[in-house]
Amino acid sequence: MYLKMTGSILVFVSAVACGFLYGEQFRIRIRRLQALRQILSLLKGEIRCCRNTLAEIFRRLAGRTEPPFDGWLLGMALEMQQQNGKSFRLLWKEWTDRVLIGCGLKEADLQFLSELGGQIGYLDAQMQEEVLEQAVGQLDAEILKLSAGLSERQRICRVLGVSVGLLIVIVLI
Repeated sequence: MYLKMTGSILVFVSAVACGFLYGEQFRIRIRRLQALRQILSLLKGEIRCCRNTLAEIFRRLAGRTEPPFDGWLLGMALEMQQQNGKSFRLLWKEWTDRVLIGCGLKEADLQFLSELGGQIGYLDAQMQEEVLEQAVGQLDAEILKLSAGLSERQRICRVLGVSVGLLIVIVLI
C-alpha cells in the first residue's frame, strides 16, 4: 500500500516537473533569441564603425556575450585566424552546428543563423550591414511573437503536466 502510494506520488511529481521544464524551454528560447539579436546588432555596429576583419570583430564580441555564444564567436575567430582555407559560410555553419545545437534554439532558428552566415561572409560592409539589419528585424518579429504567447504556453504545459500526472496515477491505482 505504501509502496503504491509512494510510486504514485513520484510519478505525479515527475510529470508535473516535466510540464514545468517544458514550459521553461519557451522562456529559454526567447532569451537565446534576444542574446542573438544583441550579437547581430553589435556585429553590425562593429562592421560600420571599426571596419576590422571579421575574425577580430568576433574575438571582441566573444568577450561581451554570454555562453554559448561566446564560445561560438571565439571558435570562429580562432579558426579564421588560422586561415585554413575554409570558406566563411562553411566555417559559420560548422561552428553553429558544433556549439549552438542543444542551447535552447529550435532547428528553424539554427537554419536561419546558418543562412545568415552564407550572406554576410562575402559582401561589402554596406551590404553586410543591410543583411544584419534585416536579420535583426526578423529576430525582433520572432521575439515579439513568442513573447506574446509565452504565459499561455507555459500555463498549458503546466496544466498538461498535472493532468498527465493525475491520469497516470489513476491508471496505476
